[in-house]
Formats: sequence, C-alpha cells, structure tokens
Amino acid sequence: MSLTRFTPLTRSRLCIAGWHEGRHIATHPFASFYRLFGYEMTPVLEAALAEFGNLLLCRPIPKPLPFQSRLRIFHRPLERPERIERLISPYLACGYTVHTTIEALNDLFMPSAGSQLIPFAAAPGWDDLWLMDAMGRVFLTTDLSWLGLIGENIDVAIDSLLSGRKTEMQIFNTLDIEE
Repeated sequence: MSLTRFTPLTRSRLCIAGWHEGRHIATHPFASFYRLFGYEMTPVLEAALAEFGNLLLCRPIPKPLPFQSRLRIFHRPLERPERIERLISPYLACGYTVHTTIEALNDLFMPSAGSQLIPFAAAPGWDDLWLMDAMGRVFLTTDLSWLGLIGENIDVAIDSLLSGRKTEMQIFNTLDIEE
C-alpha cells in the first residue's frame, strides 16, 4: 500500500480512530450479520471492512465566524454539532434500514447505481447512510429520496470526509426514476 494513499490530515485522523497501515480485522461476524438481511458481502466490501470496520471516523466542524455565532432561530442560538462522524459498521448501517426492507432499498437505488447497494456505515444519531456497490463505489443517502456518489472507492470517500474536502457529488433523485 502506498504511503500517499491519504492526505497527511486524513492519515492523522484515521490513526486517532485506531487505523494503521496493514490493519485487518476479522470480517466473518459482518458476513454472518449481512446474511440475516439477505446480503452477501462482496470482496471489495470485505476488504474495506477488514481495514476500516468498527472505526469511528471524526472531523471537527470549524467554529462559526463571529457574525454566524449570533445567528438565532426563534431567539435561541443555532445548535451546531461539534464534529462530523461516521461509524464504519454494518450493525449500525443495517439498523438504519430496518424500517425499509432491503428489497425496497435496492428497488429505489439499483436503477441509479447499476448494482445492488449494501449499507456499511452510518452517522450515529443522524439519518445518514453510506452504501457500497459491487465495484467499491461509495454512495450517501440521508432520507432515501436521493442517492449521491461520494467516492469511486472507500479511500476517496474517507479522505473527503476526514479532510473536509468538497467533492463533486453525482446526485440521483429517486423520485425522478420512472417505473
């Protein structure tokens, strides 16, 4: 693996989360769990979970500018989270989809993505779900009405999250898909 795989900032934040070059955790518990939901773990997803599984990835949100901190809604200060988090965990990600069957999830998104999508990461406390297709592309959805391609692979998606780098997200609006 290349040492230039991630930016220095991303590498530092990954290390804080417990990642290291060559990290490899057992994935058979994930595979067994996925089978309960009707998924078979793809080789590219298995490799991603072996390296990044169970990591809580965090990026601080910059403090607001002085004029932004005075912004009030209904005379109360605007509440802002202190950081952005994603937990690379099928357990949390599949829990997000409990109210939406796996078939319904893929019925919505397969026409846009071109292949079955498997949930693998989520934002604790937020309606934010990361999904991966068989080619390793990473997608984001928040309310199941749209799907955004956030990275051609897990490295790009993680680097974008942890560095705060804006990416050109390809958006698929599931409400526009013709039946």
